[in-house]
Amino acid sequence: MGARRLGGRAPLIAVLLVLAGGIGRAAAIGPVATQSPDSVPGQALVRFRPGTPPAVERLVHDRAGVRVLRHVAGTYELVGFPTSASLQTILSAYRANPAVAVAEPNAIARVALAPNDPCAAGPCAGSARQYNLDMTNAAAAWSVFPGRFYSAADKTSLQPVTIAVLDTKIDAANPDFANAGSTSTDAARGGQLDLADARDWISASAQGGSAAYHGTYVAGIAAAAAGNAKDVAGIGYAARIMPLTVVDGNGLADAASLADAIVYAWQRGARVINLSLGLTADSQAVHDAIIRVTTASNPALVVAAAGNNTGANAFYPGSYKETMSVAGTSPSDTRAYCSNYNGNVSVSAPAERVVSIAPMPGELYMAPCGTSAATPQVSALAAMLFAQNPARTPAAVRQIIERTADDLGVAGRDNFFGAGRINAERALRDGDGSPVVGAVRATIPPASGGVSAITATATGARGIVRAEVHVDSPAAPALSIAAADGTWGSATEELRGTVSIPSTLAAGAHPFWIRTYDGTAWGPYSVGAIIVDRTPPSLANPTATNGVRATSQPVVVTFTSTDAVSPVVSYSIQAYADSTTPKQLVFQDVRSRINAGNQQYSWSPSASVLPGHYQIKIVVADEAGNTSAALIGTVLA
Repeated sequence: MGARRLGGRAPLIAVLLVLAGGIGRAAAIGPVATQSPDSVPGQALVRFRPGTPPAVERLVHDRAGVRVLRHVAGTYELVGFPTSASLQTILSAYRANPAVAVAEPNAIARVALAPNDPCAAGPCAGSARQYNLDMTNAAAAWSVFPGRFYSAADKTSLQPVTIAVLDTKIDAANPDFANAGSTSTDAARGGQLDLADARDWISASAQGGSAAYHGTYVAGIAAAAAGNAKDVAGIGYAARIMPLTVVDGNGLADAASLADAIVYAWQRGARVINLSLGLTADSQAVHDAIIRVTTASNPALVVAAAGNNTGANAFYPGSYKETMSVAGTSPSDTRAYCSNYNGNVSVSAPAERVVSIAPMPGELYMAPCGTSAATPQVSALAAMLFAQNPARTPAAVRQIIERTADDLGVAGRDNFFGAGRINAERALRDGDGSPVVGAVRATIPPASGGVSAITATATGARGIVRAEVHVDSPAAPALSIAAADGTWGSATEELRGTVSIPSTLAAGAHPFWIRTYDGTAWGPYSVGAIIVDRTPPSLANPTATNGVRATSQPVVVTFTSTDAVSPVVSYSIQAYADSTTPKQLVFQDVRSRINAGNQQYSWSPSASVLPGHYQIKIVVADEAGNTSAALIGTVLA
């Protein structure tokens, strides 16, 4: 099954990718199948034991009848030989030599597939939507730590967190990577590509093909620009993507290039290495590269797809214990139908029908199912956690992601979901024990200007001694917010404060951020919004029946009222006699604490109200004090 292209007219060719569904061994195509369906013909990887003299290495290669093509990952050599030669004979010759530590085929890897961005805000092309942002609580997570991760001003003082995406060629010209390489990169919007460190292991002539979209698709899920009104929003949109092309346009890579690129990414500072691909056979070269980068003094976190064979099959490097293996979930939080499951699964993330960008401007892809899509969501969350606290180790980041995941399936860890489906907000709030703020609310000020009352609840492991709020931006001057009882020092504090709202403040939502201090550390930000509403509520379909006093038939008034900004809170019913000039008010009643929608009111006139024609005036008010009114007639007999 292939990924589905959205918004284009040309049909998408079916692709033999792990991203797009389970594949069998026959997915290897062309001459590969003439020697081994899982290795590059005429190639092998060799590692000599430490201390082997170069002259001995040359002699061993000569006797095997091979030539050295290149050095790989610092310790391996990729060797070539005629495709007519027997791979097993050459490997046996190497393995029989005591100077050789490893000799193996060059295995083939296969890819495994609230903002205003259209697909994040609602249905977009093909009625698709980034439901995975909701499932993982991404939008709520973005509000937790804006001062460190999303502030454009911080870009000059903080080292950006880099995710290396080892995949097909990433399209740097895609509009959701519009900030790539620019000196005016807006870290608040993201979409950054580290083009200075980009490298291709695949020739330009081999980069095109039915799977060429895959790298752009994966990078977009991780870090496409957000808030730029284009296509999708990446979960970790302020992270920087290092594009490393190790997969050709048909979705195939080789172990030598993969091992080389893993070490290359780590050497150039990638904190996270995303592998939405894998091998069906173990590769010592790839494993050694991962061990090297995960056990170094400055280790990287390697996040890899669990695979799409729909069973308990091993899938490398996801099956190595040094990696975070990511399984897939469905929109209903069950196991994605394509996803592998096994004892090495760390966590899971949405994998079915996940929407992202494609190499063609204005077009999108939606994969039917693929752990390729689940993996960059975990990589993005890891990048956010590194940005939140640059001192964190990969082990600490992994622990936080696993500890805060939403448990699915049987209670506790299982082979289908690992620790559970990731929850980005919980992970970022988990932090390091510093106090967190919840139940944030702000009252809607009068439309003419006034005061908004902010309330919240803060909890922590230690006594809370201070709180501050920033309106409109985390970089705005801090405003004080007090403990409700006037005394600080409790592990749980109710917070109360007011913000003066001038009548000139623009209508709409004005975000504010609250954080608290426990004497040791500031906790993460929590976000709320002050709503400035100057739009009256709607008042539609007003009707009034006629009243008959002799049969005790009241006047029944009905109407509908809604408000898209602030709640409808009250309405009044007034009756005026048509027989007087000016019209005499004979009755008035006010109903408060109402819900928006259909309303009905019954007026049973008192004995002092004479028969005749009356006007009924309906006045509806929202929380900001905006009103709408309607006049209708009735006859009282």
